Amino acid sequence: MNNNCSIVIDLFRHGKVDGPPALYGQTDIACTPDGHSRLLTHLSSSADTVPDIVLTSPLKRCAFTAKVYTDRHSIRQETLPFLQEMDFGKWDGVPFDRLTAEQENLEKFWKNPATFPPPQGETLDQFNERVNRFWSCLETYLPATRIAVIAHGGVIRMLLAQALNLDYKNPSLFTALSIDNASKSRVELFRDGSSNFYNVKFINHVVNGEKTP
Repeated sequence: MNNNCSIVIDLFRHGKVDGPPALYGQTDIACTPDGHSRLLTHLSSSADTVPDIVLTSPLKRCAFTAKVYTDRHSIRQETLPFLQEMDFGKWDGVPFDRLTAEQENLEKFWKNPATFPPPQGETLDQFNERVNRFWSCLETYLPATRIAVIAHGGVIRMLLAQALNLDYKNPSLFTALSIDNASKSRVELFRDGSSNFYNVKFINHVVNGEKTP
């Protein structure tokens, strides 16, 4: 990355998914029409802050809305596979009401995801290492000064943990930090010489101040 630069990064979570409650990690489920509309409204709500580029997860709950938005505004879009949600293995995409036999293991995962990873899924260490490739790839997009990212709740939490210098293994990052569907969080990255400095401007802003259902 250039020796001195500043980049504003808006982190958008995809809209509400069209399926029953479940751990939707790398299951490629679409958004509901309303979820897509809410995110599109949020992306388009600030005409004076149109990004130079949109980076998106390849999963269609992110990529579909990204394409509609970038086509509408003639903005460059790039798909980054490492922005996919965590792989929840055998639990991925399975409705919770069909995982009753796994209830004890699910509770262990929620209480300590770093110690109890999903069966046949990613560990938290693997997930964090994958997602945080994002920061090192930003040099590719210079001289862009404003970047929009459309990704997933877990991905955004990992990126915010890095920006805030938090322990990504702390379960509270997942249980106490809300990242609602169609929400926006903003990080400003400053590069001074060989050092990165982060300024988190806001977290979990939703359209009209209303949480998505």
